[in-house]
Amino acid sequence: MVPADGLRAPTLDTAALDRWLVSPAVVAPSGAVASWDGPDAFAYPEAGGLLLRRLDGAVPADAIARWLARCVDEDAVGRAGVRYTFDLGVVLAGLLAHPRRAAIDGAIDRGLERLARRVHDAIAIDGAAPSRWSTRFGPHLRKLETVLALAESRLGPAATARLRERLWVGTGGDGFDPRAPTPGADATYLHACLYALEGTLLAARGHATRIDDAACWLVTLQRPDGAMPAWADRDRGFGPARADATAQAVRWWAWIDRRRFAVPIARGLGWLARAVAPRGGVRYGEDRDHANTWATMFAIQAAAFTEGGVDPRGVL
Repeated sequence: MVPADGLRAPTLDTAALDRWLVSPAVVAPSGAVASWDGPDAFAYPEAGGLLLRRLDGAVPADAIARWLARCVDEDAVGRAGVRYTFDLGVVLAGLLAHPRRAAIDGAIDRGLERLARRVHDAIAIDGAAPSRWSTRFGPHLRKLETVLALAESRLGPAATARLRERLWVGTGGDGFDPRAPTPGADATYLHACLYALEGTLLAARGHATRIDDAACWLVTLQRPDGAMPAWADRDRGFGPARADATAQAVRWWAWIDRRRFAVPIARGLGWLARAVAPRGGVRYGEDRDHANTWATMFAIQAAAFTEGGVDPRGVL
């Protein structure tokens, strides 16, 4: 893509990234999916749910699906012994999108029952964890719209509508302000904020002017090198570059209007291309050198969106 200012972004080799995502560095023989390739990596069901949707039935999807089904049955969807409602939704979205569901149907039904109960009761986590954005029933949970859409035929339209209303109201309703500090933090954590914006757009309840304003606001926060910072204090971005937020912002701009936002899109893709590690995968940020699994998937989808392949129903 060549933006309006004539700057050509370095190419993001999405085929190579896809190959890295199914390599032994990411997927174990058991189907377990790693959080990243680097120190302190761990088997991460949320990353597994994202990758299962990304693979769309291709190898090694069956192994990942079996692993995730076991995690659901053992109520072990989370990390460090804490069960996260958000993570459960991502895992169930992956399982529901898997084309060969016969062996995992029971786990899906049990997981959906657990998810519905947690959304109804506004429970973000099950277990003890320090207070932070991911442990709060905050706007980032609007991203659960992805699993509710996939599960509607199982839950039924009436039950799904009630859960959607509970989710919307419980995460701020029409009063959600992207610029406000993220619950559990003193500033806006852009990765979580973009989850909330994505869920708002998927819910089709956000006012068009507010959605457009958020897209323009994100442009003002983009760094000159194309990266998105980790944090924002209203109109001031700060903190290290983050690959997940950068890819999400690119995907968001392409989703809204890829021609209008061609310049920030190209700059963001250029930074992501430069952030690819020699061993494969997109680095998490300038302060953390590991090749990150979910950031890599977001980057691949962002590139597809910028080429016109926008599929909101399949947004990871």
